[in-house]
Amino acid sequence: MKIAERVIREPCLLRKAIRELLLKNPEGLTKKEICTFLIVHSKYAGTRRNLESQANSILKTLVDEKKIEIKDRRIFVLLHQN
Repeated sequence: MKIAERVIREPCLLRKAIRELLLKNPEGLTKKEICTFLIVHSKYAGTRRNLESQANSILKTLVDEKKIEIKDRRIFVLLHQN
């Protein structure tokens, strides 16, 4: 895979993984829990700090899109989407 393809593909895969993880945990997760799970259970090749940065950007976008919400530091998927 070319570097340019990888740069485009990896954030999409990370976004999908975060959404799937939140869907499987309706009680919500913290950012730390999400990052820890992804580090332990994925083939992520970057550093934890890099993963946290990317995850924060993705979570912010998902909040802006009203696909997730954050309450008391726990992140939940909004299931009533159109």
